[in-house]
Amino acid sequence: MKQPRTKSLHLLLLFATFLFIPLVSFIAGAQYFWGEDETLDQAVIGIPPFGMDGTLRFDSHSRKLFFEGTVHVVGEQSRIAKTRGEIPMDGYHTANIIAGVRLWRGIELRTGVINLTTSFT
Repeated sequence: MKQPRTKSLHLLLLFATFLFIPLVSFIAGAQYFWGEDETLDQAVIGIPPFGMDGTLRFDSHSRKLFFEGTVHVVGEQSRIAKTRGEIPMDGYHTANIIAGVRLWRGIELRTGVINLTTSFT
């Protein structure tokens, strides 16, 4: 009789918003996932590495227009599910620049550059 696989999964998410002055805000976040396949004594396949985000946002006086820049940083992935074919991955970071206008009742029109830079650590 085949034994059932047991897995242990944990997630930690932290986010905070800071309002420096009425028109400038900073949003920061971090996420960490932990998954252990206890049957194979290794990481669960597909668990992402530690990551952090930071966004600096400027709103116009009318709050109709906004501009924001975001940096997303991901650590290296060395804890892997080796028997499932996962391979270690280098860390990286990306940057985004977005401008937008609020049209009506929470509807926004946004434009910008996503993944302006990709740098591997």
